[in-house]
Amino acid sequence: MKDKIEYLLKDDSMPKMVLLNGAWGSGKTFWIENNLLTDDEYLYLSLNGLGSIDDFYSNLISKFFFNKNIKVEDSSSFLDGLQNVLGNFNQENKGLISGLISGLVSGFKGAAVAKAVSSIKNRIIVLDDVERIVKPNLAKEIMGVCQSLSQKNDKLKFIFATNVNELKFENTHALIEKNFSGTVEFEINEDDFFQIVKENIADIATYGVEVLNKLELRNIRILKRAKSKYLSLIEEVEKDNSTNNLDVIKGRKSLFKDVVSIYYMQMDIGFDIDKIKSQARDMVTESQPNLPEIESTILVEHIVSSKSLEFEDVLKSYYPVKVLTFDLLLSRGAKVLTEIDEAQIYEYLQSLKSIITNEENPELLRWFYAVDVIYELDKYKFIEELAWIPTTESSLVESILKNYQPNVFDTSAPMNGRRGYRTGQFYSEELNQKFESVLDELKEVKQGEKIKYLEDEILKGWTSDLDSKVYKEYRAASFFSLFQNSNKFVQALTEDWSIQQVNLFRSFVEDRYKVDFNNSSLIEELSFLVNIQKGLFEYTQQKCGLKIGFLNQLIESLNLIINTMENSQKD
Repeated sequence: MKDKIEYLLKDDSMPKMVLLNGAWGSGKTFWIENNLLTDDEYLYLSLNGLGSIDDFYSNLISKFFFNKNIKVEDSSSFLDGLQNVLGNFNQENKGLISGLISGLVSGFKGAAVAKAVSSIKNRIIVLDDVERIVKPNLAKEIMGVCQSLSQKNDKLKFIFATNVNELKFENTHALIEKNFSGTVEFEINEDDFFQIVKENIADIATYGVEVLNKLELRNIRILKRAKSKYLSLIEEVEKDNSTNNLDVIKGRKSLFKDVVSIYYMQMDIGFDIDKIKSQARDMVTESQPNLPEIESTILVEHIVSSKSLEFEDVLKSYYPVKVLTFDLLLSRGAKVLTEIDEAQIYEYLQSLKSIITNEENPELLRWFYAVDVIYELDKYKFIEELAWIPTTESSLVESILKNYQPNVFDTSAPMNGRRGYRTGQFYSEELNQKFESVLDELKEVKQGEKIKYLEDEILKGWTSDLDSKVYKEYRAASFFSLFQNSNKFVQALTEDWSIQQVNLFRSFVEDRYKVDFNNSSLIEELSFLVNIQKGLFEYTQQKCGLKIGFLNQLIESLNLIINTMENSQKD
């Protein structure tokens, strides 16, 4: 891009002005700082907030004379340079020197301005944020002034960095054609973008790149705001050893994802607070497709509406307890306690008691870990009594399971797992059996959720991805027998699917139910297939058209499959 810009500026037959066009937040300023301003020939000036042409002159003069990269040949010293500008003005103008030194050149008028501006040469001046000038006429006037200066002053050139779509002119195209030698379209290099992602978050840099890729976010301003907020949050949240027993990396990853997702939904999509909250797991709403799901609502109002935030809530919501805290006692047994100050045993005990008795919907593994640790403490006599556990007629473990097992568990732990469940990992057989039964129930729930999701996807239309997924994951198990409504399936197949999708599904069922199939579990799908066949037959009898031919081919395939399955049952 730099080569393109400089090529256009070298053409003496054209205005010595180039337009660098790029969307808001695309990284123009970042690129300018790292690719143009490293060269002494370039000067940078933001036009954001300018109210008059005098403001422009003042900023331009100040930037030229007070830029730290100024060369001796331009001005042997600040004072000599100012003397050259001011010339032999009378005593009243001496006060302007102090004004210039402090950057307040707005006192310049008339001839003084002209003389100062005429001293600016041998520079390429980058003017940023043109679209942020409130008065359209002022932006237009600045363009005209810059074109005039570039014609009069030796080797003075201008680059206007802006978003053309945001310029507020009556005839933007004509104005650009008149004032500029050409337009260079801005697009940041992907390596540069990911370098910005990784800065200051080295510990989760790879994950940060994954988050941005998943969101397809390439807006640097959104990214920088999100990173700034994330860094300020972890600085506050992780102070005073508050994360000693917490998994910091997992917490930071979860926090980074949510902060970026909230800024993305607010600034890129334009969602309001309620819409963003609806993507949170702690909201009872249907998640929208293709949008990032956030962990909790606690950050939303803080980020979107600058509301105060309890950092303890952030810790609780985003930073999981390390395996080290409770699982340490579980995996290493009572021996660990002999290496710990006895005073800490009571603290552990209170934490364990809180998890077992007071927490609403606790994490499954964490709750069972706590029960097992209590069991170990009691077994090795590290605690004298547990008055809160009624053990008159039952063993300690049986009593806990009977009196304190929650009705509902947070099921995220078995799926993500701090360590992963191993068969028989608990010391007590009662606990192992109970845990296995709970896991079986959870598996059924998860399987049902998965089937429901796939059913919804299938109703939209059969695709090669679904074809592969169902074939690989459910080849040896009854799948369609779990579907809730065969009539809805027929309706979608006949009315919503394309001819290509019908044909793809026919190929799938022919392959799934081959004549020599030996998987008896597939026979469970017989009633579903019969209902599909009947529904398709009724539909084809009432309709005509090209699609009917493909549906009839599917019916023929289903007839053969159903006959084979029925004969297999008889045998």
